[in-house]
Order: sequence, then C-alpha cells, then structure tokens
Amino acid sequence: MIRFVWQCFKFACVGSAASLVHALCALLLLKLGQAPLLANAGAFVVAFFVSYLGHDRWSFRGNGVPGRVTIQRFLIVSLSGLCLSEGMVYLLTESVGIRPEWAVLSAIVLVAAYSFVLSRTWVFWGRPVSSAP
Repeated sequence: MIRFVWQCFKFACVGSAASLVHALCALLLLKLGQAPLLANAGAFVVAFFVSYLGHDRWSFRGNGVPGRVTIQRFLIVSLSGLCLSEGMVYLLTESVGIRPEWAVLSAIVLVAAYSFVLSRTWVFWGRPVSSAP
C-alpha cells in the first residue's frame, strides 16, 4: 500500500512539473508571436517529453519494458487523454452548462486518474529488470 501511495505521489509531482513546463512554454511561444494553437501544440510536445522522462525514470522506474514500447504507449495515452479532456470540457460547458473553470478542473482530475491507471497497468507495466545475464 505504501508503494502505491508513493507511486501516486511521484506521478503527481511529475505531472505537475510537466504542466508547469507546458504553461511556461506556451506563454513563451505566445510572447514570441506564435499563434495560440501552434503555441499550445509546441508546448504540449515539450511537456510530453518532460512527463515521459519523469515517469519512465522516476514514477515507474525499473519496469523492464523497452523504451521504444513505453514511449509509443505513452503517446497513445497522452493523445487520448487530450481528446478525452477536450471532449469532456466541451460536453460539460455546452451540453450541461457547467462553468468552464469547473469543467476544466473536472477534466484535469479525470484525465490524471485515467493516465495514472493506464501508465501503471499498460504503459510501464512489465517485469522488474533482472541483474542476471
């Protein structure tokens, strides 16, 4: 149980760092004159690698799954999480009438849980690395 809680904590730390990087990169790109959608897309790419490396090296370290497999899986989870978030915000604001701030916060919580479960059970799932040849 303690291992699970510690892993949740590490996942939250990496996710928070990646979110901060995303926000700072997007703001920088906007200041440099990039269009909003391009600034957000560029920031998403940078944050994706911060998130992937943090989870691969710290949150789910030593799983024995090759990097080429985990990065492909992580990309699928990240992009599907982005779609889930966008869809949820749209539905909650347009169909249900919830304030945008609450819709975004709800999407963040849902997508974080979704990403953690899939990262733990699929993306980084594998046997621990063996030291034997």
